[in-house]
Amino acid sequence: MRAPRGAVTAALLPIAIGLSGCSSQHDAVPDPHLPYATDWEQLREPFPDGAIDTTGALYLAEGAPMPDPTAPGTGQPIIYSLTSRRIKITYHPPTGGGCFIDVVRDFRTPEEEKLIRTAEVTYPLREAISPPDWAMLSPIPARKHLWWLGPDEGLRLPYAVTMDALRYYLDRTQRYGRGTPPYGKPGGMPVSNMTYSASVTYRSSFAQGKATYRDVSVVELRLEWGAGTHDSKGFASSAGFQLDRTVLLDRNGHVVAVFGDRIAPMLVT
Repeated sequence: MRAPRGAVTAALLPIAIGLSGCSSQHDAVPDPHLPYATDWEQLREPFPDGAIDTTGALYLAEGAPMPDPTAPGTGQPIIYSLTSRRIKITYHPPTGGGCFIDVVRDFRTPEEEKLIRTAEVTYPLREAISPPDWAMLSPIPARKHLWWLGPDEGLRLPYAVTMDALRYYLDRTQRYGRGTPPYGKPGGMPVSNMTYSASVTYRSSFAQGKATYRDVSVVELRLEWGAGTHDSKGFASSAGFQLDRTVLLDRNGHVVAVFGDRIAPMLVT
């Protein structure tokens, strides 16, 4: 049976660059030509270690009243939660404005956490990319993790919701929060909001298009980000996007299908 448009079915195989390839059969028959790969080395890296700069942080209990988001602050993080399940942080830059980070990775057991992490470190290979025509004006980059397709300079607009994408936008949001936004017009009050969610559920049957997958764990990933600067008259510039991804894994924890990868639609004002 042919997989539906936008889907990649998979079973894992070792390949030369330290990743494992996936199968094109939704019954998990190995196929070395499937254009997705799971980075098992990255899977072992702890999260959120190194993702959050806690210098000068104020720690508050989750549910504690938030400081006035419109008042100038120190630019240091106000941390309500910093665990592998939940990251909740606000910032109040010295210039005014405000930033918010909320990461929710919903798992109940170490096994469920591993399923989410496996989905997060599964990346498209070059032959999986089918971007719009404008993105084909230049060759697809020859990088190990193809979670974005553009140049290294400027904002990296995601093609796939992955761990690299999550860490990248955590970094960008923290820069806004500390009053040093990497993009936008100089001056004004930086504003940025980032939310990320990851969840896993077991399904005895999962249908997508004409394909049906049996006995799979379904990992749903969503990344939302927006940023800009504003003054007393409103936003001077802003941009944002939302991107979703669905990853199916078999009873052995191997990826068997990926849905939703595409260039994130960016709204710019």
